[in-house]
Amino acid sequence: MQGLIDYLLSIGYKSFILDCKTMKYKEKGNTPLSTMVNLDYRLFHKNDPIISKIRQGCTISNEIKKEDRSGEIIIGLSEVGKPPTLIYPRPKIMVLRSENGLNKTYNEQGDNEMNIVLQKFTLKEVFNSMYNTDVILKIDLTKS
Repeated sequence: MQGLIDYLLSIGYKSFILDCKTMKYKEKGNTPLSTMVNLDYRLFHKNDPIISKIRQGCTISNEIKKEDRSGEIIIGLSEVGKPPTLIYPRPKIMVLRSENGLNKTYNEQGDNEMNIVLQKFTLKEVFNSMYNTDVILKIDLTKS
């Protein structure tokens, strides 16, 4: 979702792609998403130490470890006709559904629920809930 990317850029994040052929991050610039090379944008805060490793040309195969990527936000391609709901990390989402006349609450993180979250909550609320496990975004689907 371009709106979420724009919001993150406005609060100090930088956008990169992960070239899946070289396993190196590249600053996004005008690089388009491609099914041949990359399927998503990777965002890191401008103060994240990983940016110096990226600029040195380090790869995720060797020099960049999983713990180096703890602040990474991923937003990418999804199904045709739907918003790009490949968003990681996902917030906690609680959905209230009506089934057989009974209301039931579910913990969910699917694409459809993420689409609803992107429609019903502000970008700031979505961002603040991505790393804060105390925040739960609640969706009531029992109302028409």
